[in-house]
Amino acid sequence: MMYPQQFLSLKEVCTLVGLSRATLYRMIKKGTFPRGVQISERRMAWHIDVVQRWIDDRLQAGDH
Repeated sequence: MMYPQQFLSLKEVCTLVGLSRATLYRMIKKGTFPRGVQISERRMAWHIDVVQRWIDDRLQAGDH
């Protein structure tokens, strides 16, 4: 059975990871945070699994 993909908005990602929008964009530009998916002309979203994996990687690396 296929389930719908769950995506997070920029605001939701910022809240989840505890970063400001500016910091998140800076990290994306540097390649230290995953780039989102363009879901419309002016809207980006991140798959929840990608964000959770990034969080898990930081915790395992001791970057908390």
